[in-house]
Amino acid sequence: MVKYIIEKRTIRIEDFKMENEEMIQIILAEDVNQTPNGSNMMQAAINPVLVFNSPVIPSALSFSVIIIMSMMDFSDEKNILVEIFNEENKLIYSSGIAKAKSPVKGKASNVRAILNLRNVLFNDEGRYSVKVSIDGEQRAERDFMVFDQRNAKSI
Repeated sequence: MVKYIIEKRTIRIEDFKMENEEMIQIILAEDVNQTPNGSNMMQAAINPVLVFNSPVIPSALSFSVIIIMSMMDFSDEKNILVEIFNEENKLIYSSGIAKAKSPVKGKASNVRAILNLRNVLFNDEGRYSVKVSIDGEQRAERDFMVFDQRNAKSI
């Protein structure tokens, strides 16, 4: 049994009950820098954001969506769909279905999908949602805001 001692308390790893659970995280950033590192690629999010301040609305914004998936079996082909909706749940962007498959059997960790979106039209200020579906089932969602800088009040 694996145990960790934290602040003189014993915590069993089984208490966390996350070791076999799927995890999906969505990160929004102004851009992503990808650099070769031997046979791998290093990816760095540039200016992660939750709010986009646009000089005008409507506006065509460019940004990156980073999706990190762990504890998922990609040995069978998966259909991944990324969509953005406005507050009225109206679709404003769809990636179309991307197919993902790994030659490695078993659950993978830190599988990344990076979408570099350019000139996505935002007609209104407000709350928007990025939704990720895998094999037709919505699995993750991240809200973000878009504001018109002309309406911003200084603090």
